[in-house]
Amino acid sequence: MVVSAFLVASGIAAPAPAAANPNPARITDASWWLMQELLKLQPGSLNGGIYANKPGYHNTRAANSPSNYSVRDAEDQGGPSDKAAAYDWTFPEAQSLALRSLETGPDADQHLPPTVTAAVSNFTNIARFSSRLLASGRDRSDPRLNGWREFFGQADNDTEVEGWDFRYGQASSSDPSHLWHIHLSEDRDKVESYENKRALLSVLRGETVAEWLGTDVGGPAVVRANGEYHLFGISPSGQLSQNTWRPGGWLGWESLGGTVAGTPAVTYHDGQYDVFARSPRGVVYQKTWNGTWSDWKSIGGIVEGGLGAVYANGEYHVFGISPSGQLSQNTWRPGGWLGWESLGGTVAGTPAVTYHDGQYDVFARSPAGIVYQKTWNGTWSDWKTIGGILG
Repeated sequence: MVVSAFLVASGIAAPAPAAANPNPARITDASWWLMQELLKLQPGSLNGGIYANKPGYHNTRAANSPSNYSVRDAEDQGGPSDKAAAYDWTFPEAQSLALRSLETGPDADQHLPPTVTAAVSNFTNIARFSSRLLASGRDRSDPRLNGWREFFGQADNDTEVEGWDFRYGQASSSDPSHLWHIHLSEDRDKVESYENKRALLSVLRGETVAEWLGTDVGGPAVVRANGEYHLFGISPSGQLSQNTWRPGGWLGWESLGGTVAGTPAVTYHDGQYDVFARSPRGVVYQKTWNGTWSDWKSIGGIVEGGLGAVYANGEYHVFGISPSGQLSQNTWRPGGWLGWESLGGTVAGTPAVTYHDGQYDVFARSPAGIVYQKTWNGTWSDWKTIGGILG
């Protein structure tokens, strides 16, 4: 018997924005939600803008020149082509008359409002958040900003703008308007991802990596084979861990390495164990035991929450949740992985999957907690509710 993943809600739901998205044609709901969270994080701060019709991440990929830096890299080739991927978070108390003489240029993110009357800037708030972003970017062991391109802001008390290119691991800077606002550029393939934005918020709140991973460790996955139980989970430091039961008792937890999040999934067949887990960034990996453990191998994709998996008829079927909240499946057949495909729905948490007599059944919960079933027996059925409210 294989239980690929417990139906445990990992809390990765798509929250409703606090206020209506003012420009859904150019701003994803996830991006608008993030802006509302930033404003909650520092009362009195302002939305300096997400979409702007000018070159760069504030504009859409489709509206940028193919040579613009914000559309060239692979991370910026994915995601919707008609959505902005940058955020300006403004701190009015950091604006002052003393900054008016600084040249911001016609294409600057912001210009000093004519209503500014303060003679001296208070950089306390912007410096607190900018310094946290800078420290996370400099820490190569911190994966939380791997889905972000860059930030600019004021991390101290001078008139020099600090910044960091998270993709290329190097310091960067920009025009003086960033002395009073933080600019954030997100990988374009992440603009629909709530999880990528939660990782950013973790940094801004001042959490450690361990504290962040502790909010996304998910539940365990278990398989029973050859008279043994093999239980898999995520350690507080984010590594895959295993505990094995044999007659006589549990052997104790051991690390299998990696940096993973959510709920893993495990399958067994013909003496072989396969564990599937996703990175904090959402890429799904496979680790195989057939006498010894293999290295981690990517099967691609960007998913959130936990995973479900089953092996049947010489094929692996792995299920996860896309950044837009749909159930997604990747299938392995001799020759390789076929790639992720959407099975629709609006789901959250960790899917569970079973197989019998040629039939696959997937169970997942909606963001509201109602459990649904989807069946494949030659073709996929519609979703059918089995009721209940799960957290």
